Amino acid sequence: MRLNVIAQAIDEAVAIATCRNENSSRERSPSQASSESKDDAEKSESQTCKRFWHGTPRELGFLLLGQAFFETRLALHVHAGQCRVEIGECDGGRAISLWQLHHGYHLPVERWRSLAGTDLESTREAAIEASRALSRGRNFCKGSLEGAVANYATGKSCQWKGAAKRVRFVRRMLSKY
Repeated sequence: MRLNVIAQAIDEAVAIATCRNENSSRERSPSQASSESKDDAEKSESQTCKRFWHGTPRELGFLLLGQAFFETRLALHVHAGQCRVEIGECDGGRAISLWQLHHGYHLPVERWRSLAGTDLESTREAAIEASRALSRGRNFCKGSLEGAVANYATGKSCQWKGAAKRVRFVRRMLSKY
C-alpha cells in the first residue's frame, strides 16, 4: 500500500513538473475554445501549466525514485516524519520526507512542515518539491543530471562525489524499463 502511494506521488509530481496532464486552451479543439465565455478563456490562460522539468518524464520519475532510495532507503519512519534525530537521521532534524528536503528560500518552513507523512497528499507535495529542487539544480548546472543531483545534495555546487552513483542508477533504470 505505502509503495503504491510513493509510486502514485512520483507519477503525479512528474505530471505536474512536465505538464503531462495539461488542460490548456492549446489542447482543446477550436469549437470547444470558441464556445467558452471570455471569463472562462481568461481563467484557462491563467491556469496554463508552466513546465519546470525540461528533461523527459521518465528521467524525472526514475530520478525521484533514486533520490528517495539513496536519501532514506524509503524508510517508513522517515516517511512518517519520525526521524531518529538522536542518531543523526534527517540531517539532525533539518530534513523532512523521503527526499530529505530542507526548508529555506525556495521552501518556506510552513510548507516544509506539511511534507511529512505517509499519505498521498504529503508524499506528492514532497515529490513536487524534490522535482523543483532537482530542476533548479539541473538548470543551474547547464542541463547535467550529475549536476542536478550534486546541487540537490550540496545546495551550491554542480559537483559531488555521490552524484555519479545516483545517476548510474537512473540510467540503468531508464535502460531496463
